[in-house]
Amino acid sequence: MTNKNTNTEQKLIETISKQTEIPCDEISLDTPLGALGIDSLSFMAPIASIQVAFDAKITSKDMAKIYYVKDIIPLIKNE
Repeated sequence: MTNKNTNTEQKLIETISKQTEIPCDEISLDTPLGALGIDSLSFMAPIASIQVAFDAKITSKDMAKIYYVKDIIPLIKNE
């Protein structure tokens, strides 16, 4: 698998990998959170880790719009 992810994307995948114990090479930006075992009940721990890793604030309104890993990117980029 060729890694064409940016540093931000790779760090996000690594953070999710640590929380879910799923290897990074099995997670892509197009992976649905449900496929990673992340559902509405288990959503808070990965989101908290992502907020800490990226010094980001993800609101409950933002969380309602997250279905895929790539949906998190605009919420954590500091551009």
